[in-house]
Amino acid sequence: SLLATQLVSRVLQIFQVELPVRALFECPTLTELANRIDGAHEGHGFSRSMRIVPVPRPTEPVISFAQERLWFLDKLEPGNPFYNVSGAFHVKGRLRHDALVQSLTEIVRRHEVLRTNYPVRDGRPIPMVHEPDTFPVPIVDLRGVPIEKRNGEVTSRMMEESERPFDLAQGSLLRVVCFQLAEDEQVLLVTMHHIISDG
Repeated sequence: SLLATQLVSRVLQIFQVELPVRALFECPTLTELANRIDGAHEGHGFSRSMRIVPVPRPTEPVISFAQERLWFLDKLEPGNPFYNVSGAFHVKGRLRHDALVQSLTEIVRRHEVLRTNYPVRDGRPIPMVHEPDTFPVPIVDLRGVPIEKRNGEVTSRMMEESERPFDLAQGSLLRVVCFQLAEDEQVLLVTMHHIISDG
């Protein structure tokens, strides 16, 4: 099924035609599959891929019940990192920091929730989506720390960073920090508030 998914993805990329995975089983030969793709181009069978575009919002956005609950809990105990969600990624090999920043900037641009804050208006949180901007990824250089102390140092700094509170009314609710351990080894720590993410 993984190969089938990859093939469907390549068909979409090359021919701009969205095929369901079942089409591969319905068309056991390349000729039959090519006919299905041609049929999609002629408006038969399957839809052409449509570009996802933002839609206008007729009314002010509203916060979900789950988000409102998290906002309320944050007001009860401001600065509590309990709802910080963190994940660390050990990256071996040379990391192109510019490509990482560019990739994360594009992800944040595409997903409004990653650039949304929850300021208060009339006593209630209102989702405020900000315009896209370059997403910062600070580098913490630990290459000078002796190898025998490096694991303890990176663990300590990651704990400190993952427990740093978010201000739901302002600032990004997503942080990524790159801990540089060696020229070809780093740990990326991704932390976000649970109000913009879920497992």
